[in-house]
Amino acid sequence: MVTMVAIGTGLIAIGPSLATLLLIVLPNPHLVVITIIAAFMWSLAMSISGIIYLAIRPIRTAYPALLVVTVLMEELARFGLFEAFRSMFKSGDGVQAFIRPGAKNELLTGISVGVGYGAMSIFVNFYYAVLDDFWDD
Repeated sequence: MVTMVAIGTGLIAIGPSLATLLLIVLPNPHLVVITIIAAFMWSLAMSISGIIYLAIRPIRTAYPALLVVTVLMEELARFGLFEAFRSMFKSGDGVQAFIRPGAKNELLTGISVGVGYGAMSIFVNFYYAVLDDFWDD
């Protein structure tokens, strides 16, 4: 029963991101690369936030300050990703094949970045939720 509950909640948690990944992102190879880069940027932001949590002792008990630091790291990673894309648009023709201009492709790029951030967040949070709830069973 525990296994069925874990699989069911996992499919509920991952279902929307998985459907978006399968239907929109995977048919376009350049969007897959963008999704992986976005997931890496999210995990990098969380790692830096964790390092700050361990380095600054007073922030361990000040949860509002920890929340501000974490959100700031996420937004800095998102801004870094935006700046990387903007510099790619100004680059030569080789990068133009990777980052395609146009309203539809900009929307698809935004969706793939969101899928990267969201999927990585879901995987990490679901892993720790399952680890906390079902480890001893």
